Amino acid sequence: MKTKIKFFALPFLALLVLFAGCSSDDSKSADNLFIKFTHNGVQYNFIDPYTSTSLSKNIRYFEGSDDSFVDISLWMPLVSQVGTFVVTDTPSDVESYNASFSLGQDLNLDATSGSITITSVSSEYIQGTFTFSGTSFEGEEVVVTNGSFRAYNIQD
Repeated sequence: MKTKIKFFALPFLALLVLFAGCSSDDSKSADNLFIKFTHNGVQYNFIDPYTSTSLSKNIRYFEGSDDSFVDISLWMPLVSQVGTFVVTDTPSDVESYNASFSLGQDLNLDATSGSITITSVSSEYIQGTFTFSGTSFEGEEVVVTNGSFRAYNIQD
């Protein structure tokens, strides 16, 4: 009887130790990074946009290919501050706020008007809202509304 108990107890203890040492890795979900917006009545809700920098800061999310491709970018100065800023069509000005949106193979837009409102800035995160519009490269009037984001804040 003692042999049977030892035989079953050893694997049970090993599993207990294994599962006791494991924890869920929700570090990404705990960060709650997102970018959300509406275009043509369709709500887009993406998790984990990425932030990159060069001469300015770009908060971007893209996925898919060909007809399922979606790409949105919000450009802003490297050092961000709380406030509402006008979206311009001068992407070469690293101190300006710009936006772009692509959907599938047939819709590509560099925004010509709109706003980006930064509601919170910390050393780790940047958060805000946005709306923008413009004429796509294909000649279609495009409007992106109800935008919001929370992303990592990289300053250099």
